[in-house]
Amino acid sequence: MKITQHLIYLIIIGCFLSWIFLFQECGRPPVDPEVITVFQTDTVIKMDTIRESYPAPYPVNHYDTVLREVDSAKIIADYVVKREYNIKLVPDSIGDLHLESYVQFNRLQDYTVLGHIKQVTITNTVNSMIREPPRNKVFAGLMFIAEPLKVSMAPSITLLSKRDKLYKVGYDPFYKTIYAEIGFKISFRR
Repeated sequence: MKITQHLIYLIIIGCFLSWIFLFQECGRPPVDPEVITVFQTDTVIKMDTIRESYPAPYPVNHYDTVLREVDSAKIIADYVVKREYNIKLVPDSIGDLHLESYVQFNRLQDYTVLGHIKQVTITNTVNSMIREPPRNKVFAGLMFIAEPLKVSMAPSITLLSKRDKLYKVGYDPFYKTIYAEIGFKISFRR
């Protein structure tokens, strides 16, 4: 009789705990948990092709012919001299374009075009908030129980649900007792 009565109490308590668990976890739509802010920094590099406008062309001056005495030796010496020119063709914030040339005997002897491209980077830092999805957490531990006539220690398993409900079940093998606990989060904020 005593075992049957004890078994009936356990079935009633188990049904009651199951009903509370199902009512709390399955009955209502999920509530958004608190936002956990994680700052994730992304670096965006933009390559800009045109930074400034092109410079204005150099003015061309036209000179009239002026008659004067001619020094033939000076003209021949100027004709034989090798002249080097380094002309900056496109001065820009993107890069430089140089023309190196050599003129001798009134002709272009050699030329080289040199280019240097400057790497322009613009860095934008973007901070975004990532909301971590709620998840169930399971813990294992020991429960210390102190009653007026007995003190015991029981292994327990605790479930923290997505909605911040706490369910704890423990079993004391010495006294053959099952312990169950349900906890709710107390929040004073809306």
